[in-house]
Amino acid sequence: MCMLGYVKNFGFWRSGRWRSQHDRVLFFLFVVKMDVDVLLRDDHYYQIQSERSQILAEKDTLNQVYQALLEEHRTLQTNFDDMVSEKDDTFSRLRDMQRQVDNQRNEKADIMMRAEIDRLRTEL
Repeated sequence: MCMLGYVKNFGFWRSGRWRSQHDRVLFFLFVVKMDVDVLLRDDHYYQIQSERSQILAEKDTLNQVYQALLEEHRTLQTNFDDMVSEKDDTFSRLRDMQRQVDNQRNEKADIMMRAEIDRLRTEL
């Protein structure tokens, strides 16, 4: 007999069977809703965990890149410091050589002047 037949049958309503059927349906719907809520909550939890894992993986990658950049910076800074030191040494040697050249010029000029003085003395 179909449901409409049960509804038309007054005995069905009086027997209370409709109430137990109704309660079973409500309970089933409640259980289904609870399962859906739990599944949605679990899905949300797993989604959050997945996002957290991705973020941690990105953090590790960024830390590795940062460490590599830091090491490269140290290397470049050391090279720069070495080049600045080398440049300072080169300029220092250049100044020393210029002084030596000036001294040699002065010495040559002194020698030429002394020679000229000696020649003039001998002429006198």
